[in-house]
Amino acid sequence: MKTIKSEGEFRDITGASGTVLVDFFATWCEPCKWLDSILESIDASLPDGSLILKIDSDLYSYLASEYEVRSVPTLLLFVDGKVAWRMNGFKTGPELLEVMETFSRGT
Repeated sequence: MKTIKSEGEFRDITGASGTVLVDFFATWCEPCKWLDSILESIDASLPDGSLILKIDSDLYSYLASEYEVRSVPTLLLFVDGKVAWRMNGFKTGPELLEVMETFSRGT
C-alpha cells in the first residue's frame, strides 16, 4: 500500500497497465480509518500486478474533483489506466479482494 506524494506520481501509477485500487480518504474521517485497516489486511493478498494507493482528498482536492469524489472514503479501481469500478463507503476485505481479482482477470 502506498500513499501518493504528488499528482505526477498519482498519474504515473494509475495510468500504467495493471490493477490499481485508489482510496480517496481524509485524515478527519472515521470510516476512512476503518477502511485503512481493511486495506492493510488485504495488501499482502492482492492479485499479481495489483496495487493499493491512498490519496488525501483534502491535499489533492483537484484530483478528487476531477474524479467526482463527493464523499470519503471513495474507492476507484483503475484497470490499465481507466476507471473500471467505483464505490463510496467500504466493503469487507474479502469483498474487495474479489472485486480486484475479478478485474485483474479481465472479467
